[in-house]
Order: sequence, then C-alpha cells, then structure tokens
Amino acid sequence: AAHYRYLRAGECLEVEGVDDRHEWRATHDALRAIYPHAPRGDAAGSVSEVWRVVAAIMALGNIDFHDPQEDEEAERRGTRSPPPRSAGVGDAPAGPPGSLKIEPGGEALNALRRAAELLGCDEITLLSALNSRTISAGGDMC
Repeated sequence: AAHYRYLRAGECLEVEGVDDRHEWRATHDALRAIYPHAPRGDAAGSVSEVWRVVAAIMALGNIDFHDPQEDEEAERRGTRSPPPRSAGVGDAPAGPPGSLKIEPGGEALNALRRAAELLGCDEITLLSALNSRTISAGGDMC
C-alpha cells in the first residue's frame, strides 16, 4: 500500500479497529452481488474488471501532472524550480510543456506502463489520452 501515492497521502496506512482484509472481502462480495452472473476472468462487467480499473487508477496516482501556467508563474516568482521537460513514450506526443512529467526509468513511467496494461491499451495511447483534453458543453464534444 505504501507505494501508491493515493494511499499514503493521508499519512495513515492503518486505522485502529479497521480490518482491511474484512473490508476488502465485504466490498468484493458486494461487487459479486452486483455482477452475479458475470463469468470469472476478464469478461466485461465482471468483478475482476472493476478491480482492474481501481488498480489502474491507483497506478495513475503516481504520475505527476502540472499546469504549465502555474509552473511558469512559480518559476518567475522563484518559488519552484523548473519542472522536468515533458516527454513522450515512443512516438506519443508529449503534450504541452509541463502537462505530464514522465522521466525515463522513473516511477511515473512505470506507473504509466502498469496502468496501460491494466486498462488493456498501449502506453502511447494512454499517454496521448492523458495529454489531451475533451470539453463537453451541452452535449457537444469539442
């Protein structure tokens, strides 16, 4: 649990009186009640798919996102050193400077690879999706 940023953010990995194993089992059983006829394995809508998405979200939490404008302002004020340049993976576009920090061999790259694997896509497609923005206003896609 300590290697997932989302779990260690509260600086409390264990809560007195809470049995994590019991709570996980209760959650898993509730999911099985929602998907009672889903076959075991990787079928769409199955409990394993829910856990796969949860695991992917946990992995994505280990990737640093930055707002390029905030980074520039912080640099001008001298309150933060410049962030590493954005980098793509393979032929993937890197996106705007500072949008997504992927350091070769770093935790973020490993997290991206793990999330892509869990979501059933390649890391180039996932990185492109993370570096793009879709705005929906009144049902129109921009």
